[in-house]
Amino acid sequence: MSTHTNVLILPAMLPIATGFLLIPLRRRIAWQRAIALTAMVVVLALVIGIAVTVRRQGMLVFQAGNWPAPFGITLAVDQMPS
Repeated sequence: MSTHTNVLILPAMLPIATGFLLIPLRRRIAWQRAIALTAMVVVLALVIGIAVTVRRQGMLVFQAGNWPAPFGITLAVDQMPS
């Protein structure tokens, strides 16, 4: 189990950041589509990379703010049993 991976938060944070980036571009629909498509491709690549890492190394855990589990936010990624 790895406890030092910050990449787990990116698939959740990137769409939020992209949404904030698109607000000033509300009149440029073509730019919005291009940026949103790019963000989706990056998120897909991140998720595939995380899945490959989990397959090789096992469970990945991210604790936001280094707070222990009952008090902080913990994200864990593990394989589904087959």
